[in-house]
Amino acid sequence: MSPADGARLATAPSEQQREKMGRIARSVTESVEKAAAGHGALEVALGGSFAKGTWLAEGADIDVFVLFKADVSREQLREKAKKVGFEALAGHGPYTRYAEHPFVEAVVDGVKVNVVPCYDVPAGMWKSAADRSRFHTAYMREALDEKGRADARVLKKFLKANGVYGAEIARQGFSGYVAEVLVVELGSFEGVLEKFAGIGRGEAIGRAGKEFETPVSIADPVDGDRNLAAAISEENVARFVMAARAYLKDPSGRFFEADAGRPRALGRVAAVGFPYKSRSPETIWGQAKRAAAQVARQLSDAGFVVARHAAAVDGSRVVLAFTLESLRLPEMRIREGPDAFSRGDSEKFVRERLPGAESMWVGKDGRLYSMEKREALDAESFLLGLVGREGSGIPAGLAGDVAGGFEVWSGERIPRQARELLAEFVPADGRLFDAR
Repeated sequence: MSPADGARLATAPSEQQREKMGRIARSVTESVEKAAAGHGALEVALGGSFAKGTWLAEGADIDVFVLFKADVSREQLREKAKKVGFEALAGHGPYTRYAEHPFVEAVVDGVKVNVVPCYDVPAGMWKSAADRSRFHTAYMREALDEKGRADARVLKKFLKANGVYGAEIARQGFSGYVAEVLVVELGSFEGVLEKFAGIGRGEAIGRAGKEFETPVSIADPVDGDRNLAAAISEENVARFVMAARAYLKDPSGRFFEADAGRPRALGRVAAVGFPYKSRSPETIWGQAKRAAAQVARQLSDAGFVVARHAAAVDGSRVVLAFTLESLRLPEMRIREGPDAFSRGDSEKFVRERLPGAESMWVGKDGRLYSMEKREALDAESFLLGLVGREGSGIPAGLAGDVAGGFEVWSGERIPRQARELLAEFVPADGRLFDAR
């Protein structure tokens, strides 16, 4: 039996799991229908992987879509949907989550349930991203036979195990629907891997209504003007390409198991951690990712060579991590100035740099140069002086959280909780390069 065949068996829900999910889905749908009737909803429909039969044995969410007339305003849609969700899921601790607009979520008998609002509009007349969902469900129920559903589950497992599954902003990976589309377009799990193992930059998959500019484009079969790959980071597309190549060279069951590795070169990692006040995952992850990118730029400007940067968030803490060529810099730095023939710029350079310079000279290229002592020689000291002050690059939305206190660590001083958090978002990537 091949590793993929083994994964097909392992990812197929058991009869007991199907019965449990079916029971919860029926119960929740009935509750949502009762609540929706009192708030002007037109229809309630199941969506997502459960409705399409592509959910994994290890679990799935149940998505219930509540359809409203197209003339309902966005504000009314949000308010009506929240009322429906909270009424239907009362007794299960419902809470609000946010995407394009709010939706209500709760955990029912161990299963996450989402009550999502959308508009009842014809195909192509979308008013919100969720409007396509029922068309996606109908399309996949028609396009996927039992083998196709099994292959979609295997592909999802492969993507998940290799760290590139999930459309949320935290991951920016391949969504479940993208996995299903790839199986439909390319015929099988193996066909998807063969395609991506040899894919070229700029290639398109599917029948697009226009050209897209992402490294790889994947057309939505129910909306040819929508590029499903737009939400996938270039890093994750490339990681999938490498994982596909490695698997095809040396098929192994380990490609369907979570990588237990830890970030490489931990001795060259500097990190910043701080608690944050509760807010939606989409908001905190967006802020954390922007903060990591901006602080990485500041590190680069200070002379550190930043190999990679990442943000990680758990229920209470943000961690920003930076893998550096070295945690320590030389005592002196050389600044390249303007061309001496540029009078205004060269005079400004001399005026600003000479007071703190150990030496200044004209280079063989006719430019001015200065040699100056660095204020901070190691990354930890630099970050301690940077984070929390104006101009640090920390987004305004995080400034209040940082002001409440932050910590800076490097190398082996990074605490266990932060290492575990970073392990998921700064993966070792070892198995992507193991196959010869």
